[in-house]
Amino acid sequence: MIRAGWASTSDRDRLVVDLVADHDLDRQLWWETTSGEPPATPDRLDAVALTLLPKAMSYRQDLHLLGPVAWSVLANAEEYIDAWSMWLPDLFGRVTVTADEVIDDRHDAPGPFATTAVTAFSGGVDGTYATYAHSHGLQGRRSLDVAAAVLVHGFDIPVVDHDGFALASEAARRITEEIGVPLVTMRTNWKQVADPHWEMTFGAALAGVLHHFTDRAGVACVAADNTYPQTILPWGTNPVTGPLLSSRRMRLVHTGAGIGRTQKCEALGQLESVR
Repeated sequence: MIRAGWASTSDRDRLVVDLVADHDLDRQLWWETTSGEPPATPDRLDAVALTLLPKAMSYRQDLHLLGPVAWSVLANAEEYIDAWSMWLPDLFGRVTVTADEVIDDRHDAPGPFATTAVTAFSGGVDGTYATYAHSHGLQGRRSLDVAAAVLVHGFDIPVVDHDGFALASEAARRITEEIGVPLVTMRTNWKQVADPHWEMTFGAALAGVLHHFTDRAGVACVAADNTYPQTILPWGTNPVTGPLLSSRRMRLVHTGAGIGRTQKCEALGQLESVR
């Protein structure tokens, strides 16, 4: 079994989770805000539950959260586990996820941030388009206000590559300033601690980051990297299992699968910062 709970040293600037596992040494998983407004200290372990699903499935170890988790998160996790364990049975097994306390949110109404998103931002075409499209109404009735774009150090750019991330964050800051969206940068050791198969698990990694921002958003926006006709299954982010990385107060949306890369580039051509 894997047991996970907030460490006593966890605070708003550096969220730290203690991990105790039967198959591994005791470890800590952390996320630290390096610029921008950090998320409030979470009152639940929803983000932790979702982001540790790949690790639990990979090692075929049940996952227990040492604190409160929403009912909706646990229910969605069951479906997520069903899908991935059937898609890739050699990599992922069926596991059970439990918690010390289950918050019954089944009848909760949408919260005050139901139409406000926080977006996963890399500075690439897909993430930039998703952020731009929502904040400028290009998604029609699906368009959302954007509270922040979040750039993560430790995913595409290794956590030890400080110079590379400095260049990426400066470019991202120019883009988000022109779009009119605040940029938050975070650093994490998720790949070192919880990543068994990156190409299949990065969606859970992104969801874990975005779920920390329930203090300002009710939607976690992840950019589609393929159109619907070109959807690859299985793949780390996809329109089938992506929405399962949701709770009642933070739903995950998959933005941009209805438009091709050429059209995205044409839309972004309005921005001087990407030319």
